[in-house]
Amino acid sequence: TLEFTKGVITEIRPTHIVTPQEGTRLDILLASPADVVPEYSDGKLTLTVEESAEETGVSRPEEGAVATAAEEKEETPPEPEMQKPALTAPAQHIEDIGMYRRDEKVVVMIKGDGLLKPEIFPVNNKLVMDFEGVSMKASIPEEVVRPLKGIRWGIHDDKVRVVLDFEPDTTFDVVSIGDSVEVSLTSPYTVKEQLQKGARVKQKAVTGAIKAPEGGPKAVYTGTRISLDFQDADIIPIFRLLADVSGYNVVIDPGVKGKITMKLINVPWDQALDLILKTFNLDKEIEGNIIRIAPVSVISREREQKAKMLEAEQKAEPLVTRVFPISYANVGKVRTSIEQAKVLSKRGSISIDERISSLIVKDVESNMPKISKLIKTLDRPTPQVMIEARIVEVNTSATKDFGIRWGTTITSKSRLTTFQGLTPYVVDFPSTSAGPGSGAGFTFGFLNPQQTLGIDLEISALATSGKLKIISNPRIITVDNEEATISQGKSIPVRKLTSEGTVSTEFKDIKLELKVKPHITPEGSIILNVNAKKEELDPTIPSVEGVPGTDKKEAKTNVIIKDGETLVIGGIYKTVNNNSQSGLPVAKDIPILGWLFKNKKKESQTNELLIFITPRIVRSR
Repeated sequence: TLEFTKGVITEIRPTHIVTPQEGTRLDILLASPADVVPEYSDGKLTLTVEESAEETGVSRPEEGAVATAAEEKEETPPEPEMQKPALTAPAQHIEDIGMYRRDEKVVVMIKGDGLLKPEIFPVNNKLVMDFEGVSMKASIPEEVVRPLKGIRWGIHDDKVRVVLDFEPDTTFDVVSIGDSVEVSLTSPYTVKEQLQKGARVKQKAVTGAIKAPEGGPKAVYTGTRISLDFQDADIIPIFRLLADVSGYNVVIDPGVKGKITMKLINVPWDQALDLILKTFNLDKEIEGNIIRIAPVSVISREREQKAKMLEAEQKAEPLVTRVFPISYANVGKVRTSIEQAKVLSKRGSISIDERISSLIVKDVESNMPKISKLIKTLDRPTPQVMIEARIVEVNTSATKDFGIRWGTTITSKSRLTTFQGLTPYVVDFPSTSAGPGSGAGFTFGFLNPQQTLGIDLEISALATSGKLKIISNPRIITVDNEEATISQGKSIPVRKLTSEGTVSTEFKDIKLELKVKPHITPEGSIILNVNAKKEELDPTIPSVEGVPGTDKKEAKTNVIIKDGETLVIGGIYKTVNNNSQSGLPVAKDIPILGWLFKNKKKESQTNELLIFITPRIVRSR
């Protein structure tokens, strides 16, 4: 942070230097010769600049009054309270040796009770400082941090010698002002990391726009954080200072001028730049590592002229025709996308040839690379998903042996209950059994890829034992965002009476229909839009004009499922009544007495229809 009052100071020019060592130099321009008294305290350097006595004594007196003015100046001593006391007495003792961290540097501070004038010389990985005429009263820190390895002292040739040991390739800076000596140590590893980080930030700032367009999202500032404190300062040196901090070159239009008072603490440099530009109605253009600053009117006029020049060049440029074959996408949709993107010039046109699935583009030659790049982006193979469905009918008693319990139920009233939690079962079903007379509709559950393999083994085992019937196991492949339909059932003839009094025959589909629409998310999951519909004849419903009654169940849902996982749909029940009799041959057929020799048995069996849906993303080879 720079703070100053004008006085004899006319301008402060910060300059970034590389040799002999990288750093920042401040050039202080004075209106007249002056005396400078430096003071250093708590990490702050204060320079007291006072106009010299000789200069003030002869500063443009009126003719004929030179001697008088000089005499008056000599006889009038300066007021004591206006003079800043200077530290001139040499130190007698070293009173304190401290250590702290500043940014990525380790700083060793040596303080005395007066002026310290050390003799400094490096030896290998050591820094030796000799202090003449002082005694050591300070205690040495017992613990140090990298890259410093240790601090030690001793007496050498009647001098107090302080030695700093540090790691190889460590760089150091020594500043001796007044009663303090500061040694700043920088590790080469830290410098390397900072340079890499700075390069990444700088590259990001160059390739991306710092200023957000009007009406767009807010700008994201990534520049190095700085603090600025100026009062009535010219903006030109501030722009130069920001250029040194950012590493950019800066070109300033002659129309840029003004003075600003500002105080910013710990803000990104690019945000500080934008604030100054907005304050003075300025704008900038970034070309590579060069920032050009000019009034908004100048840059707007240049952009308009550039657009007119480009339009004139396109009008003068001859038109060419190119044919772009489309391999994967719909040629009509690609044309619509290109027209909506507005990449064609005003003279450009686009047509399609569906016979060869190609786009015919007519435009200027300079515009063709941009159109070709957009077509390549749009004409990519659409991801595909294989939908595997297992439709089985299982006895409810076997369902319990199966270890299946549900967790989510969708009833005919669209009531949804939540999952009950993790269980050791293959599929999580509700604990209450939804029988055929309960009015329940569909229930849903999930299987991970390992459980999917386990359910295949269970289905095979139950099918072998006769407790399960595999109705269908279809597989179908569909592209992303396209619906796939799986249907299982039969068509029955239905006789209908027409308005003319004739009888006609129609076929009614009694089936289980499954419609699945997958969508692949960027992270690799699959959003399934599922529509399950089950319709079957219901003898309890009387037919109307020959049309039989049916029982229909339908459920629609959207679920997020991972690749290879299985969505399980259940809750569709079917009751089968079996009437059978057995007995002693011949004797069981005797009227009346035959009941003594035969047995009549009624059995009712409830089966449940289960649907397993497993989507798998088809990987391109």
